[in-house]
Amino acid sequence: MGGILGAGVAVFLIFAAVVSRERSDFHGRPAMNPYAGWLATFRNPHFARLLIPFICSSFGAAVPAVLVIYVAVYILGTPEWWTSMIPGWIPTWSYYLLLYFVSGVLSLPVWDPVSRHIGKRNTWFIAIVISTFTSADCFWLSEGSIVYFSFILVFGGIAFGNFLAIPPSMVADVIKWDEVETGKRREGNYFAIWAFTTKFGAAVTGFIVLQVLEHVGYVPNVPQKETVKTWMLVMYAWFPALCYLLSALMLLRVSCPGFRSN
Repeated sequence: MGGILGAGVAVFLIFAAVVSRERSDFHGRPAMNPYAGWLATFRNPHFARLLIPFICSSFGAAVPAVLVIYVAVYILGTPEWWTSMIPGWIPTWSYYLLLYFVSGVLSLPVWDPVSRHIGKRNTWFIAIVISTFTSADCFWLSEGSIVYFSFILVFGGIAFGNFLAIPPSMVADVIKWDEVETGKRREGNYFAIWAFTTKFGAAVTGFIVLQVLEHVGYVPNVPQKETVKTWMLVMYAWFPALCYLLSALMLLRVSCPGFRSN
């Protein structure tokens, strides 16, 4: 299965490289030192201030991505009505993921007009606040509380749609500001750093979460002790909520002329 997925990704990447064309006005531009370009991105005060809350949000989002299956299997469980109505090869966690991502996709068209009225920073701030409360609410999950968790996932998915649309748009504004100030375009450097922080957050938090589970006595494929369940909920709920709270506080320091609208 991994080989099939890898081959599929490779095909799409090759296709994108073949059909994508560089803008004609980019031709003939002088080459820039890549290391100097990376350093220049961090000298952009707007990008540096924007990157910090994004890193905090990335750490907050990474933990639920790792633990959602554990929470679904060992805490929420599989109710009898699910077993009687749904084929056995469809696990409950697939429903949770589908609900979350569908909510995120459906919310995408909403955030653009909102950002036009109140600004991008304030729009992103709203989503971070929503994520803070939805994450904290997960601490009270228990066996069979599927409906309660479904409501949390809907609101969390709505905030996820915001994260997909608004922060990258703010990075584009930062790139435009940098070009106006310096006369150079460094979008490759900016988005490379932006993407790296997401992967870095997922890797670090995933490692820490799994190490904590092993330390508190997690044993796969068997009913878990209450201590293990409590730690699952603490990491799934309170750690992301704390990260989002820090992100919201950091975001209040962010400003750029382009952030006022979308």
